[in-house]
Amino acid sequence: MPIADWSTRMTEQRVLVVGAGPTGLTLARQLHRHGVDVTIVDAAPGPAEQSRALAVQARTLEVLGPRLANALVAQGQPLRRAEICSGSDVVATLDLGGTPTPYPFALGLSQSALERTLIEDLRVRGVHVLRDTSLTVLEQLERGARATLSHDGATRTEDFAWVVGADGVHSTVRRLAGISTAGGGQDRWWLLADTRLSGPGVPAHDTGRVFLNPDGVLAYLPLEQGWWRIIATGSTEPGRPELSLADFERLNERSPRPVSIDEQRWMSAFRIREHVADTYRVHRVLLAGDAAHAHSPLGGQGMNTGMQDACNLAWKLAMTLRGDAGPALLDSYEAERRPVAQRLVSSTSRGTRAMLASSPWAVWLRNRAIATALSFDGVSDRARHALEMLSLSYEDSAIVAQLRGDERTHGEGPDGRRRRELRGAASAGQPVRVTEPPVAEIIDRPAHTLLLFDGREKTRDGYQRMRSVVAEVASDPYIEAFVVLADTAALGRAGDLAQCAIVDVDRSFTRTFDADTECAVVIRPDGYIGYRSDPIVPQHLRDWWAGIRSGTHGIPSDGS
Repeated sequence: MPIADWSTRMTEQRVLVVGAGPTGLTLARQLHRHGVDVTIVDAAPGPAEQSRALAVQARTLEVLGPRLANALVAQGQPLRRAEICSGSDVVATLDLGGTPTPYPFALGLSQSALERTLIEDLRVRGVHVLRDTSLTVLEQLERGARATLSHDGATRTEDFAWVVGADGVHSTVRRLAGISTAGGGQDRWWLLADTRLSGPGVPAHDTGRVFLNPDGVLAYLPLEQGWWRIIATGSTEPGRPELSLADFERLNERSPRPVSIDEQRWMSAFRIREHVADTYRVHRVLLAGDAAHAHSPLGGQGMNTGMQDACNLAWKLAMTLRGDAGPALLDSYEAERRPVAQRLVSSTSRGTRAMLASSPWAVWLRNRAIATALSFDGVSDRARHALEMLSLSYEDSAIVAQLRGDERTHGEGPDGRRRRELRGAASAGQPVRVTEPPVAEIIDRPAHTLLLFDGREKTRDGYQRMRSVVAEVASDPYIEAFVVLADTAALGRAGDLAQCAIVDVDRSFTRTFDADTECAVVIRPDGYIGYRSDPIVPQHLRDWWAGIRSGTHGIPSDGS
């Protein structure tokens, strides 16, 4: 079935998403793109007007796809560098440019603005959030889950194929499913405010500035339309502080240069309860986002991790829902995403403790370590990639496989990496299938994208192998094949393959995928490389894909 037909072929089975924050909205959007009938509910009367989250990282923009990502970028403020200061000294500057992505920055955008954009995108798709609607009872069934929903004093009970809890740190879904969490909290309050600032201490609007002082942390981070987020550490008193504008004016004294607050639209205080759920799935109930994990705000990655959970889960849930993959495929969701959360909780916890160092010796040691480490290009590159979430890979995943020559591996690198974004364009001219769109749009589709490269060899046998693979996947709605040709001269040799050909006129594809020789690359719907074979071995690819569909993951056979 053509991919374009998916959005009109809605299955009678439904998915209930509980929670309409960034994770739930992203999941509902991705599920709808896969043709899944999704119901999304939220206990709040409307979308958030205030929020803790303030940054959309480069990798999140990539996985959302160019259309939505560009809409968000148009609203937000790119953060291109971050200054780490101690007292009046700039300890280190991290330049966020130069990474291999169309979005070499962290996008300053309030969570409320992000949610409005996602809600509008869903509205256009015909999906509406059911507000003032709470989940009160959740019962597991043999082939689904039964949910009792409460709205305006009335209740109704409905059956769903799957229920996903994206309902935050205090998740009702997690509690009703009996899933426990491991972790702990921090006693210190974190104070937030969205303000307009003036004065000589205000950074350039593409720069974030963090002050690490013995009396606490103070950060100025840019948001959309000239707004700034102030983040500061507060007291360890048990009661929630009653905040006023005067409190933040006093906190500004942690900056060595004067900063004035001209306007304030929101302020809040929160404590961190770090946790990771013991499991992300119990039978027909799944968790994503803060319901599954929560950590220190250091690095601005919490919301992004949840949105990337959603992109990882959506395609697996869609295939499972239709019976086109065994439920074991969903095991890879937790196997791939839970370690990400565990590493993030650990790293942000260590980083937060270092930020809050107060003794002179600990402060000197921390500052020296930061300055020394970021003075090395390799370290600063890794720090930049980690902040932008570009270094994440699933190379150890059981559903990732590769074949290089006679070396067959499964569940180990180097593939499983993110598919790097491409800035080139495909060629023009019939009968070449893809003409004008940027390369990123070619592979932004709710399916696996199979790229078959003819490489330098351009052999008759190679084109025959490509022809065999293209014919085999032609009727599969979950995978779409493209033949990538090095030049227009290859169109004649490719014959009927020209109907699904991309002519790589500027070698964007070839460079990105290191495809100078004949190879096959499969890009998953969440933008990660799931399979690679050098050269093309149809049986190896067939066995890997059968493993994805059946949920039985093992090293593919040696057949050719």
